[in-house]
Amino acid sequence: MSEHVQLADYIKKNYDEAYSRAMKLGELIGVVSRRNPSIISEEGDRVLIEVDPATYYRSGDSVSVGNYLVCVDIRKLLV
Repeated sequence: MSEHVQLADYIKKNYDEAYSRAMKLGELIGVVSRRNPSIISEEGDRVLIEVDPATYYRSGDSVSVGNYLVCVDIRKLLV
């Protein structure tokens, strides 16, 4: 099996596991943005989330500034 196929299989396996873990914690509402950098520092953290407009409008007050979000890292499967 080529290295690219092994990498693709690894990513798919981790994606499936991350999705499963996220769904056990609550509703999946979005993804960490790939278009804008997230910042983790001693001064504070900033993680930008992309939420589908239909999900945003359907969710009402459950998706707004000040609410808690949980992220699952696909690479390390950390919550």
